[in-house]
Amino acid sequence: MKILILNGPNLNKINLRAKPIYGSLSLEEIEALITQTYPKINFIFKQTNHEGTMIDILQDFDGEAIIINPGAYTHTSIALRDCLEYLNILKVEVHLSDFTNREDFRKKNYISEVVNLTISGNYHLGYLQAVDYIIKHLKIREKYD
Repeated sequence: MKILILNGPNLNKINLRAKPIYGSLSLEEIEALITQTYPKINFIFKQTNHEGTMIDILQDFDGEAIIINPGAYTHTSIALRDCLEYLNILKVEVHLSDFTNREDFRKKNYISEVVNLTISGNYHLGYLQAVDYIIKHLKIREKYD
């Protein structure tokens, strides 16, 4: 099984941002935790600060599921939403912070309508919850636990 984990703008610098909001782990530490927790799954980790690059990565992906943290593009990118809408695979949106309890401009989410599940506010654990959801949804737990 191949899962793309795509992180958007500024997530490459989360260890420099407000720890009470985003947690204390760097993106590299989160990726290491995921691969250690699920060693039998083939993860492809990508991060970009560019909207068009995110869309290119999504369009080129050939696998079973996507975990996406679109960062600020959650609230601004209709183009990213449109791309996710037509992808016919399992899609989980993850956010480190609980954006619903933050600034008003963060409350609009263009992405949640076109993914199977949105997880927010659980810091790095949201990524693990997303993988668990994918495993359960695809009914392959015994193969990847």
